[in-house]
Amino acid sequence: MKNRRVMLINACNPPVNLTYPYSFVQVGEVADRFGIVIQSIELFGIPENEWAQFLCSRQEEFRPDLIGVTLRNTDSMLSSDYIRRPRNREYLCPFQATFLEGALEGFSPYFPVHTTRRLIKILRRITDLPVVVGGYGFSVMPERMMDFLRPDYGVRGGPDGFFENFEDILSRQRLLEVPNLLYWEGEELCAGPLRFFGPAPRREYNEENIRDRARFLAARYLPISPLSRSVPLEIIRGCPNRCAYCSEPLVKGRQLQYRDREVIREEIEFLGRHGLNLLWFICSEMNTEGNQFMLELAEDMIRINEKRDDAEKVKWYGYYLLTLSPDELGLLRRSGFLGGWNDIVSLDDSNLSRMGFPCQSKNQIENLFQMTVFARDDLKRKGKKSMTPEERLFYDPNHRGTFGMDNICNRGWSLFLGNPETTAETIRITLEKFDRKGLADYYDVCFISRATRVYDYIDGIDPERDRLCSFTPSGAAATVDYVNPTFCFPHDLLARLGSPEEIESLFTLLENTYFSRHHLFQKDWNWFLNRNSSPARFGRAFRDALSRARPPFPGDLSRLGEVRKFFDYLSGDPCPERIGLLFNPTPGRKHLLNLAAWGAIRFVLSQHREELAPVRQILALPDSYPGGVEPSEFRVARLIYRRFDSERQLRKALRSEPGLRRGKLEDLLLEYLLYRNNLVLRPDYRPFFLTEDSFGESGLDDEELT
Repeated sequence: MKNRRVMLINACNPPVNLTYPYSFVQVGEVADRFGIVIQSIELFGIPENEWAQFLCSRQEEFRPDLIGVTLRNTDSMLSSDYIRRPRNREYLCPFQATFLEGALEGFSPYFPVHTTRRLIKILRRITDLPVVVGGYGFSVMPERMMDFLRPDYGVRGGPDGFFENFEDILSRQRLLEVPNLLYWEGEELCAGPLRFFGPAPRREYNEENIRDRARFLAARYLPISPLSRSVPLEIIRGCPNRCAYCSEPLVKGRQLQYRDREVIREEIEFLGRHGLNLLWFICSEMNTEGNQFMLELAEDMIRINEKRDDAEKVKWYGYYLLTLSPDELGLLRRSGFLGGWNDIVSLDDSNLSRMGFPCQSKNQIENLFQMTVFARDDLKRKGKKSMTPEERLFYDPNHRGTFGMDNICNRGWSLFLGNPETTAETIRITLEKFDRKGLADYYDVCFISRATRVYDYIDGIDPERDRLCSFTPSGAAATVDYVNPTFCFPHDLLARLGSPEEIESLFTLLENTYFSRHHLFQKDWNWFLNRNSSPARFGRAFRDALSRARPPFPGDLSRLGEVRKFFDYLSGDPCPERIGLLFNPTPGRKHLLNLAAWGAIRFVLSQHREELAPVRQILALPDSYPGGVEPSEFRVARLIYRRFDSERQLRKALRSEPGLRRGKLEDLLLEYLLYRNNLVLRPDYRPFFLTEDSFGESGLDDEELT
C-alpha cells in the first residue's frame, strides 16, 4: 500500500455543546497504523450552499482515494429539542426558561442525519470517489442508515478492519471477509463479520491533530462551552450492563476492553506539554466492574499532578456509577476529579430494577450529597466560603460562574425520569429522597430527559402499549420512522397527563423548582409588585411595617451588603420616589432592586403576621412564614396539596371562609406563596407529591418543617 489517502468529513456537530470531533483523532490513529493518511474537514460554520465549492477545492489539493463521512449523532437524544415550549403570552410575564431552553434559544432543532444525507448528495455531484460512512450514530442502526444515506460503504463500530483491508475495498475484492463492513451489491445490502475492536494500543493525539483542534476552537470561540473545551480520552470500551435504554453494548460490545494505563499516562503527559489538562475520560462507566480501576487512575493523576504547578494540574471527569465510599471520593477529589454528568435514572429502587440499572438509590443520593460536601471543603481550603442561594442570586445572577472548571459537574445534575417505566410513584419517591437531603439548595441546574430515544432494536418497547413519536425537520411525523428522532414517553405519565407536551411541562416544573434552584434565578420581583400591588398601596404597608420592627431586613438577604445598603436607604425615607424604584428599577440597577423588592415583600408580610394568621391557618402554613427560613418548595407543595388540588379550589377556600377579612395584604400573601414557590396546582399533579391516603390532611410534620 502506498500513499493512500482518505478525506474525513464531519457535518453533524451540534450547535449546542459544539466539540472538536474525537473521531478525527481516533480514526486518524487507526488509519496511521496501516499507513493511510487522513485529512479531517469540519463543516460547521460553512454555509451549506458553499460546501460543493469548498470540498472541490480541498479534494483537488489533497487528492484522496476515498471520502469518509463521520456520523456521531443521529439527533440530540432530547425530546425537548423537538417539542419547544411556547412563550408565556401574558403581557410582560417573565418566561422561566429551563437550562436547556436557554442553551437552545436561537437554534433550530438538530437533524444531523438529514444534514449528512445532503452532504452525501453533494459529494455524488462533485466526485466519483467511493463514499464510506461510520461513527457511533451510524452504528446504532447501520442497515437503516445505509438505506437512508445511500453511501457506497458503511462501517459499524471500529474501523480497524476497514483500514487493514483498504486495498481490497478499493478493488472491491473479498468484501464479505472485511470486519464490520457494509456494502451494496446492486440493491442488496451485504455485511462482513461483526467484530468489537479494543481501544487504541498507542497514543492517539499527535502534533497535527492538536494544531487542528486549536484552529477549530480559535475559529469558533463563542459557541464552545467549558465542557466542550475538555479533551476526550478513551479509557474503556464496551459495557456488560443491560440498561434498557442504552446502545453502548450494541455498538461497542458487552465485554469491557481496558486501555493500557501506561498508554493513558503517556497520552496525558503529551497533552500536558500542550497545555491541555482538562480531560473527559471516554467510557460507558469507569467502575462497572468495581471501583479499583477508577481508583488506580486517580493514583496515576496524583503522581502526575505532584510534578506540576497548580495551573497545570490535571482535572478530569467522566461517567461513573455512584457506588463510591466517602474515602474513595476523597481520593478521587485529591486527584483532580471533578465528578461526572451522570444520568441518574431515578431514586426509586423499583424503577431502577425494571430498567436494569446496576446501582441502588441510596448509593446515588449519598454520592450526590458527598460531592457537594467536597465542593464546599474545596472552597474552605482556598479561603472562600460557600455561598447561600441568595448570595448566588446576587453575585452570579445568570449562574454562569457556578460552572467554572472546578465545578463543571457539581452545580448541575441530570435525571432520566423519562424512562418508559416511570410512574407517579417513581417521581414522588425521587422527590422525597432528594428533598430529604436538602440538595435542591445546592444545585443551580437540573435537566430531566423527558423520553427514551428508541431505535429499531430496543427490547421492552411495546408499540401497542407505548406511544412512539417521531420528528422530522417539518415537525411531528404521522408514522414512526426510527431514522428520525423517535421517542417513547412514560406510559403511566401519558395516561395521566394525556400528551408529550404535558409531560414536557411537568418535567420543566420539576427540574426548575424541586430538583434545583433554577427558578429563583428567573424571578422578577419588580414585575410581581407591579402585578399585585401599586407604589402607593405597598408604600403604606411598608411604612406600617417599619413602625413595628427594626432592623427590617429578613433572612439571608441581610448578608448582601449592597442590597442591605439600599434597604437602609429605602427605610430611611420610604417616600413614593424610593418605593417606586421597587416597581420600576433604574437602568443598570435591575438586579439589585429585584432582590431588594423580594426582601421588601418578605418584610411587609412578616411584620403583618398577626393580621395574616387566618390565611396561614387555612393554608396550614407555619407561623414563621414568610420572612425567616422557609420550607423547601417541595414541602410547601405537599402542604398545599394535602388540602387543595387546584388553584381555583385554593382561592375559593379563601373567599368563602367565614370571618376572613379579604384585603390586599391577604391577596399579596397568597400570590407570594404561589410565585415564590413556583407552585402549580393541578389535580393530575397531586399524586406526584402525595400518596392518596394523605389527601385531606393538614399541616406538615416536624421532619418536613426541619
